[in-house]
Amino acid sequence: MSRLLFIFLFLISCSSPPSSDDPIARVNDKSISVRDYLNLYENLKPKDISLSGAEKQRMRNLVLQTLVRRAVIVTNAKSLGITLNDKDFVNEIDKIKSGYPDQIFQEMLLEGMIDENEWQEQMRQNLLMEKIFEVKKPKLPAPSLQEALSFYEKNTPLFQIPEEAVALQIVTGDAELANEIRSQLLKKNTTSHFKALAKKHSLGPEAQDDARIQIQKDMMPAEIDKILFSLEIGKISPVIESPYGFHIFRVLSRQSAVNLDFKQVRQQIFEKLYEDRKKAWLDKFEEELIRSADIQYNRGLIEKL
Repeated sequence: MSRLLFIFLFLISCSSPPSSDDPIARVNDKSISVRDYLNLYENLKPKDISLSGAEKQRMRNLVLQTLVRRAVIVTNAKSLGITLNDKDFVNEIDKIKSGYPDQIFQEMLLEGMIDENEWQEQMRQNLLMEKIFEVKKPKLPAPSLQEALSFYEKNTPLFQIPEEAVALQIVTGDAELANEIRSQLLKKNTTSHFKALAKKHSLGPEAQDDARIQIQKDMMPAEIDKILFSLEIGKISPVIESPYGFHIFRVLSRQSAVNLDFKQVRQQIFEKLYEDRKKAWLDKFEEELIRSADIQYNRGLIEKL
């Protein structure tokens, strides 16, 4: 869009109700429309909450800053001949999502207060920045052994494998059914019988496989955690009520907490320190792109939104 056309649309928008295609800003050669603004505003705005004047202004600024940042990245990638085709993007998204059970993934979105479309857009921007980094090939200093040792000494809790329990589980939504199942297990306490009853009655996703769960200490509600890390190996637990339902456990094994030494995590630390350098470079590069970008705002139209 030419500068003259942008100014013409700016003048028109100041004297008439905005349409979804009207530009609220232009970044380099890319326009940001009213539709872009409203879609992102709805995605970022806290749901079912009415914003006050000051809060609304802060949200408006956040939306504009986010849209400008994205436009800067897209236009810079374009100038470098960088593209992200749909097939590669979908493959990357699937790869990321495959590392999480669907319920956990949805909970992460809720915690971040965004929907999946907005999450995907954030991933698209991150992938473009990764490609820009590959093209620019900045010379980053390699982390030293002294840096790695210092990081290890200051962050020893990061290199501890917590105590862990492996158990069979049956979970139902009905206390009476849970007690009936437990009675059957007490009469025949075998792994095969437990798995058969789990497959028939349990609501847990592991039930259709082998009813086996592997849990680190302090990761579950306290009532479950206490049983998993105190029950005698091989014994049938009492029926335990939790927010998830009524549980029965048979603990198979427990592993004590393990402190990993520096040699075991050396490579992991070097990779972490390098990724920190890379992120710092990308953050600085992005700031420089924004400062040098040709950014024009349609202030009159923005005030109407």
